[in-house]
Amino acid sequence: MSTMTNRFTSADNLHELVETGFKLRRRLLQFVLLVLVVSLAIALYVKPNYVASSQMVVLPSNEYTFRPTAGSHSLANEALSLENMMDSEVAIIRAPALAHAVIAEIGVKTLYPAMVRKPNVFLRLIHAVHDLIIPRKPSAPDDIIERAIPVFESHLDAVAGADNDVITISFGNPKPAVAQQVVATLQKLYLARRRSIFTDRQSRAVARAVADQRQALNAAEARLTAFQTAHNVTQFQTRESILLNQQGQMEQDLMATNSNVAQLTTSLAALHRAHGTVPPSIALQQSTNIDQRTMALRTSLDALRTRLASMLSNYRADSPEAQNLRAQIATESALLAHATANGAPSSLQSGQNPVYGQINLELMQDSAALAAARTRAAQDHTSLTHLAAQLTKLDALKAQLGTLERQRSLAAANYADATRTLSERQLVEQVDAEKRANVRVLSPPALPLNPFPLRKLIMLAGGVLALFGSVMIMLLGNFFRKGALFGRVLEADTGIPLLAIIPELGLAQMRQITINR
Repeated sequence: MSTMTNRFTSADNLHELVETGFKLRRRLLQFVLLVLVVSLAIALYVKPNYVASSQMVVLPSNEYTFRPTAGSHSLANEALSLENMMDSEVAIIRAPALAHAVIAEIGVKTLYPAMVRKPNVFLRLIHAVHDLIIPRKPSAPDDIIERAIPVFESHLDAVAGADNDVITISFGNPKPAVAQQVVATLQKLYLARRRSIFTDRQSRAVARAVADQRQALNAAEARLTAFQTAHNVTQFQTRESILLNQQGQMEQDLMATNSNVAQLTTSLAALHRAHGTVPPSIALQQSTNIDQRTMALRTSLDALRTRLASMLSNYRADSPEAQNLRAQIATESALLAHATANGAPSSLQSGQNPVYGQINLELMQDSAALAAARTRAAQDHTSLTHLAAQLTKLDALKAQLGTLERQRSLAAANYADATRTLSERQLVEQVDAEKRANVRVLSPPALPLNPFPLRKLIMLAGGVLALFGSVMIMLLGNFFRKGALFGRVLEADTGIPLLAIIPELGLAQMRQITINR
């Protein structure tokens, strides 16, 4: 009996499940119709989505390698892998800044008209109540674009090939022309944006450095010119030669003067010693002619007075030489007075010692020469000191001139290096600007003719949901049913032999049976 029960269990259960579905056919039909109607309503409510797509290829280039700074010639061969390059390009495409630029260029009204459409009466009422409770700030134009960016990103798709260097860009919109326009605008702005990202603009910084070096060179030249003008630098060599020549001549003259001073000092010492041993006057001759003696005395007295007058022009009045001459003049004057007073002839004539007079003359000459030599030596010392100061000042000016010339040469060299670096950098940037980008468009976006089959998918999903729901309703109905539909199933479930089956009739059926009887 148990074998028979096991044999009929699966078939009877399936039969019972079908019978349960048949009994619940109205409920199942209602559920299926409800699901299909809801799916149809959703499919009709959802607008068709036209997807425009385009493909771009990313070629290897030096944009993902090390770039030396301007003026540097260092090289590096390290580069990113293809996967990293593709990820970088996709990140640039999906950047919010690029989405903001595309929305701003096309316009929110063109992309998403519902976002700029005026709300209905119910929404305006809700907004009014909200503003009464929590006042809100007036929205700026960019706020609408910011709210449109998440929607834009949900409709945008950029996929890099798994084993190739192709990037596929797609965008969906209810209007096919708008979808095509978005993809084309996105490609245009993407290429411009990546050009600004990967362009290595160093020429502006180098140009500023060149301007700074030009100013430094102008300042150095101005300082050098002002120094040359103020100190007459063009005659430095001539002035130095003249000063050195004057210094040599002055040193020679000083040496000769010092030698002359030494000789005159020795001569004066000898003359002073002789002057003390020679008598001033001596007996010269006997004479009886008074007139002749008087005339001789007058002549000698006139000569002494002349010498005294000449000496006073070079010596002081109280000098020994002047005093000696005055003593001789007094002696001669006394002799002349004696001769003229007596009128008698003299047997002996006395007068100035010629040797003494010669010694006095040489003393006066050597003294004058010594004074002049010492004066000249002092002048030579002063001149040499002045010449040395001028040469020292000239050497200092030459040192300053050398410093200014070196500064000017250094500034000129720096300016030349900066100018050469700027020329090289401008050439490199010009070549990069004229070079085609390493991202090329393989297929431009075309106008999509057929929308994305979203409605079919919704209806298919509704059918699957209706089928699954129907099965679940039958299973749950069979599980929660209180009785059995077949006797064999009842015997299998309870394990008790079934003797008879009495159907459970409804009230209407019982009444009909009673009437028929």
